[in-house]
Amino acid sequence: MSPRSSAHDPAAARRVLGVDAHAGPADIRRAYRRLMREHHPDVAPDRADAGARAAELAAAYAALTRPVPVASPAPPPAPTRVPPDDPPP
Repeated sequence: MSPRSSAHDPAAARRVLGVDAHAGPADIRRAYRRLMREHHPDVAPDRADAGARAAELAAAYAALTRPVPVASPAPPPAPTRVPPDDPPP
């Protein structure tokens, strides 16, 4: 699985981190940190895929922890200009 596939799919990101759908933020963080301790290139320099796996884990963690964008409220309508009353003749 590439980092891009889990970056947009929360279900794929949860599979990468090995957490279920009901896992809270603390569970997600715990799983991410545990897996990074195993797969980080500095910790496992003899593994050829360590860098790719670490990138995949980071992308999955980012997908699950980034805040959900909230739509900004619509801007207020532009004020309408009311023409002045006609002056008396």
